[in-house]
Amino acid sequence: MSGPISAQAEALVSKIKDFETSKDNISRAERLRLVQSLERLTLQLKDPKDAIFDHLTNVVSLVNLRALLELEVPQNIPTTGSISATELAEKVKADASLIARLMRILTVTGIFAMVGPNEYAHTPYSMAYVEGHEVDFLKLCCDEILTNTSRLPEYFRTVGGRDTTSMTENPFSWGNGKLGSSFFEIISQDPRRIKQFDVAMSTQDH
Repeated sequence: MSGPISAQAEALVSKIKDFETSKDNISRAERLRLVQSLERLTLQLKDPKDAIFDHLTNVVSLVNLRALLELEVPQNIPTTGSISATELAEKVKADASLIARLMRILTVTGIFAMVGPNEYAHTPYSMAYVEGHEVDFLKLCCDEILTNTSRLPEYFRTVGGRDTTSMTENPFSWGNGKLGSSFFEIISQDPRRIKQFDVAMSTQDH
């Protein structure tokens, strides 16, 4: 889709109207194409420097969400109604102030709903994190991939900007302090990590 922004917007409005009347029958691919068109339009309207902060928002949201999953916060928010940070803290054995801090950006971005001061409720988006193979895979990616890729600048300062296809000499083995060991050799030393990997992989066929 190209041309003046106003023309693109009008074309998208027409597609959105079609979506509203047939969303139960629209395919996942069609839905994704519509979302991508909206994102391209948004990018044209956005100041490039503002887009930098979008990356920061996304990273902080992901890290906070992973922390909440570890505390089992999504699973302890009622599917109907709401719950306070204090009540959540009692359920998951954490500080209420920590719950409130982790939830702050996730309510701003609309993943969870804040229905009152430090009072939270599920949205359709947060319900997706209660259970499912996608959640298991997300945990694995955060713990084993994001943790190490976030250290790539340090890795390059240490070893230089060299590419590698080595199974045992790479950012993952370096980040774990296990140069000379493969991914499986490293995670197999920790029962929690190997179990998480097995669960995430076994659910990918479901």
